[in-house]
This record gives sequence, structure tokens and C-alpha cells, in this order.
Amino acid sequence: MSITTREFFNAVTLKREHVDRFPDPNAHNYAVFDSELGYIHKNSVLKDGIDESYTISRYGACGERLMSNFADRPCRINTYGNSFTQCDQVKDGETW
Repeated sequence: MSITTREFFNAVTLKREHVDRFPDPNAHNYAVFDSELGYIHKNSVLKDGIDESYTISRYGACGERLMSNFADRPCRINTYGNSFTQCDQVKDGETW
């Protein structure tokens, strides 16, 4: 099956309601708009895990991931950088 270029872009282009929802701090989003960084993660429950499972992300006041395992101890591994090192969809208290 072959599709046209226009059909392809129509399928992958965000809908207006999704774009309008992103800057709204009260909307059900995984992040909030930040004029300097682009976005900052916030506490969320999303159905974006394997086999349609839910993922839970919790963040502290400074934007750090909140740990559930060994929260009273210092982290052994810290990563800094882009979305690859952000560890999205990693269980709280673990890393990869």
C-alpha cells in the first residue's frame, strides 16, 4: 500500500488540541512548558508502557526523579543530558 506525501504528514502531524494543551500547566500532560528549557517533567501516570501498561513518574521540587528503593541513600548512578539519559519509562529507584 502506498500513501501520498500529504497523507503521511497528515498522519504524523500533531493535532491542534494537543499543541494548545501543552503550555497549559493544569492540563493532563507529562510535562509543563518552560520558556528556557522547552519543557520540565512533572508527576504523571501515562498509559505508554509495554503491553499497554501504565508508567508512573514522580519528581521532586528541583526536577529530580524521586526514588522509592533506598531513598535514604545517595544515588549510585546519575545521568545528565538529553531525553536519552532522562530515563523515561524507567521504574522509580532504578536506572539503565
